[in-house]
Amino acid sequence: MVLSTALFGKPAFRNLICNGLVLAEDGKKMSKSLKNYPSPLEVIDNYGADALRLYLINSPVVRAEPLRFKKEGVHGVVRDVFLPWYNAYRFLVQNAKRLEVEGLASFIPIDQATLQNSSNVLDQWINSATQSLVYLSAKRWMAIAFTRLAVNHVFQWILSSWNKFKIRTRETIECSRFLVLL
Repeated sequence: MVLSTALFGKPAFRNLICNGLVLAEDGKKMSKSLKNYPSPLEVIDNYGADALRLYLINSPVVRAEPLRFKKEGVHGVVRDVFLPWYNAYRFLVQNAKRLEVEGLASFIPIDQATLQNSSNVLDQWINSATQSLVYLSAKRWMAIAFTRLAVNHVFQWILSSWNKFKIRTRETIECSRFLVLL
């Protein structure tokens, strides 16, 4: 930084991203000789790489603070984020298939143009909420606020949106055709 400023009159970079230390559960540095950490392959096999990635991106380590790594934290991500998301998706698929068995049309997601021209209040709400999410996400990316972007807004928005459609009606299936686009 000093050399860049002295030689060229400007800093070498505009933004800097620092990570904290990932410590063992007992707060000590992870060590192969002490074997005080869970096997990464075991964690990925048990919970999946996405759950591990989501646990780390939502942890203090992204804000350059130390993290005491716990397998229970990765399990919490699976329990609190992925299972509700999967259950909401399963709800949609089961109801779409049920309506097809009852003789209604096959489930086909609608396109963006149809959604924007829709007079359905729930379609308009979904479109508005999606545009708000896109705006907020872009704003966070530009501010390099990664930690709040990934988990707190995107996943919570998806889960709260699905929960609003858990009324077992044909309108639920109609509105869910747009959510599949996400």
